[in-house]
Parts: sequence; structure tokens; C-alpha cells
Amino acid sequence: MSLVSHASLTRRTTSARPSAGWLAGRVLASAQVALGIAHVPSLHLPLRVLMFGLSMLALARR
Repeated sequence: MSLVSHASLTRRTTSARPSAGWLAGRVLASAQVALGIAHVPSLHLPLRVLMFGLSMLALARR
């Protein structure tokens, strides 16, 4: 494999942009923190359970 084709292949596989799953996780985590600070357990607790379930699904997919 030549250096040029290897360099172009490396550039295509590495991305500086975060994935949609990573971004959704950050949004959910931020919402959970905000709801916890605001003392809204009726939304904070179900969101925590949802995030735990999503993390278990992500681990099962690996």
C-alpha cells in the first residue's frame, strides 16, 4: 500500500466530529444534572433509569 492511499484511508476513518450517540449522551447527562439541581425527582429519576438502560444496551452491542 502506498503512502498516499494509506494517508487518505487514515483521514477518512478518523473524524474530529463527535458521533450522534456521544452527543445525545452529553445532552441527556446535562439534562439529568439540571433536573437534579432543580430538585425535580419526577423527571430526574426516570431519566437516570433511561440512561442506565441505554448504557447497558451499548455494552451489549460491543
